[in-house]
Amino acid sequence: MTYIIWDTETTGLNPLVDDIIEVGMRVVHDDGTHTDHQWLLDHDRPVPDHIVKITGITTELLKAEGRSPYEVFADVDALLVAQGSQLQVCHNGLRFDADFLAQSMKRH
Repeated sequence: MTYIIWDTETTGLNPLVDDIIEVGMRVVHDDGTHTDHQWLLDHDRPVPDHIVKITGITTELLKAEGRSPYEVFADVDALLVAQGSQLQVCHNGLRFDADFLAQSMKRH
C-alpha cells in the first residue's frame, strides 16, 4: 500500500494565529521506493527567535527560498488528492499537524 509520512514546522502552537513555515512529505510507494517533497512558506512575517532556535528556519531563508502559502497549499492538496485515501502518518498528527494544516489551508 502506498502511504504518506508528513510533518510541519510552525511559528507557534495556535493554528488560528500562527503559520506553517515548512511542510515535508514522503510518499512511500508499493514497491518500497519513495518520493520526497518539501516546501518552505513565506508569509511575509518574521519568524520568532525561539522558533528559529528550534527549527533553524529563519526569516531570511523563507524570503530567499519560500513560496506563497497559496501556492504551497495548492501543491500539498494536489499531492494528497493524487494519493487518494491512502494511509497518512505524521508525528503529532491528529493533535497538532492535521488541525494546523486544515486551518492554514482554509485561510489561504
